[in-house]
Amino acid sequence: MLSIIVASMVLQSPLRPLDAFLANYSAIKVEMDFEYDSGQVGANGKLWNANDVLFIPGPSSEIHGRWACDGIAESCAFSSTDVVLEQAKKGKPQLEGGKAFFAFKFVPKVEALWDKNTLVYHCQDPVALKGEDDHSWKMLSAWNAPYELGVVSDGRTPFYWGISYNFPQFIKSIFDGITPTRRSSRRNGIPVEVEIYRKTMPDNDWSQFEVSYDASVGHLPRFVRTITHTRNGDALIKEMYLVQAQPCEAGGFVPTEWFSTFLIIEGFDAKYPMYNDDTLLTSSKRVGGGHFVAKSMRTRQGAVTLTDLKSVRTIGAAGEAVPLPEGTKSLTLDDVRTILGDKLQTSQKK
Repeated sequence: MLSIIVASMVLQSPLRPLDAFLANYSAIKVEMDFEYDSGQVGANGKLWNANDVLFIPGPSSEIHGRWACDGIAESCAFSSTDVVLEQAKKGKPQLEGGKAFFAFKFVPKVEALWDKNTLVYHCQDPVALKGEDDHSWKMLSAWNAPYELGVVSDGRTPFYWGISYNFPQFIKSIFDGITPTRRSSRRNGIPVEVEIYRKTMPDNDWSQFEVSYDASVGHLPRFVRTITHTRNGDALIKEMYLVQAQPCEAGGFVPTEWFSTFLIIEGFDAKYPMYNDDTLLTSSKRVGGGHFVAKSMRTRQGAVTLTDLKSVRTIGAAGEAVPLPEGTKSLTLDDVRTILGDKLQTSQKK
């Protein structure tokens, strides 16, 4: 009888939106080809309605990539277009203080693999960072970095929107231990379940993260907003609005198109004295933004892997280069952990 009562209580207890998102994520078994452009959103662009967004790509900003997820881990390979990379190879970088500066911005070929505990990546092109004398592109880098995906920042993914960390690891990293407030609302007419995380600091500084989950697409975030409020009263705002999501054959929904914006609002408190998460923030000026769109999508079989290893000979962890087994053509995260053993456990990035 007791077991029946307990089971009934579990069935009747409301599932947190984040739990529902994680259940959806675990069902994603897919790989996709995508494009991402960085640029600007036109004046008074209303991000919550994609039909109203005036997005202006920046010069040579187009990124081509391939992303995959097996419900536990993700992999991503991306770069600028071949035309832009060819232009980069023709120009010699200016070397200053050990850093390379090119005449124009480009994104080298990068391949990365990660889950909530481990990140492994490498540049795939010698033009990447320091010029002819740099051979780091022949080595994988690995560490226990459950939140930070800085190496993916130029490429983006369905769950990395340029808000410092992958989702939902962003919550754990910035708002660990903070219980969100929850409410129901709408974004562009779509019913959503909203969670609001807030962290306060001295001198009127505070940070807030608002995530609006859409139950109709597996509780994917339909809209997210981060606010970093500074002591002088200004606020740094980052937003993402999900335009399209598609179901995978395995059952989970995956984001296939989104827009993002980045702006600074001076005198935030004076401009929005009655601010809440339903407030639509606009700017009279163009603001920074991005546009992600999946170009094709197919079912993924098996664990995600690093696959372009023809030039790679070693994995760097804990300040040591560990050789790859001869003939290695691909690597899963389990393979990496087996090769590195305790060296990976001590390579936590600070």
